[in-house]
Amino acid sequence: MFKRVFFLVFPFFSIFLYAQESLNVKVSYVMNLKSVGTYQSTSLPEVECTLYIQNGMSKFNMLYLEAEKKYPGEFYNQNVSVYKDFNKNEMFGRAIGYKNFEYVIKDSLNIIDWKLEESTKLINGKTRKLATAHWRDHDWEAWYDESIPISDGPFKLHGLPGLILEAKATACDGNSYSFTMTEIEFTKDSFEKKIFYPFKNKEFKLIEYDTMYKDKSKTTMNSLKNSYLRARESDGNNIITGRSCSSSITFDFCFCYP
Repeated sequence: MFKRVFFLVFPFFSIFLYAQESLNVKVSYVMNLKSVGTYQSTSLPEVECTLYIQNGMSKFNMLYLEAEKKYPGEFYNQNVSVYKDFNKNEMFGRAIGYKNFEYVIKDSLNIIDWKLEESTKLINGKTRKLATAHWRDHDWEAWYDESIPISDGPFKLHGLPGLILEAKATACDGNSYSFTMTEIEFTKDSFEKKIFYPFKNKEFKLIEYDTMYKDKSKTTMNSLKNSYLRARESDGNNIITGRSCSSSITFDFCFCYP
């Protein structure tokens, strides 16, 4: 069984202390994947994730190795991290599935065009606000807490007037990915050993997101179209109809045609 997802009740004084003393923050999330395709799982595979925040920097860890033990074949056999430096307006993450995993994507921050919605919901006595965006070929919903004035969140998400506690991405094929906060901790303890640039190895090569995306999209689209055409030809029908889509676990790619 999956462990139950819950929200902690945060006393007012804890938020007050955070604002006054600039405490460091550790946030735990669960990431769930939901497939609507032919091979959809009867359960929702989940990945434990942790976000560490300190001094304008953060590191988000997705513990794929542990998830792979529970759900063989569902995940990559290595953990994945996203590193954000708000002081330098930089963000870095592995280019999963791109040229033998040897590239690291260099991204900018403040690149999500969020729309602040009027919708709110009450969870354990605290009000969360909704923001939406169409970003990197996915439709995003994010619930954030303005009483925690940190413009950060799970994965590459950021840019809202409060910490993102829940988020959901829906791809063009209907597959969805969601993050749910399970625990949050405000502490004076240093996360210096937790928050570090994780891509210093010589085998890593930096690539700008736009450059990688154009290359990846061209290769993927050609592959998808060729596969689709072969499938149509095997059915004895050379007329392309409808829509086909492929999405990757990185959330960054969703290519649809025609």
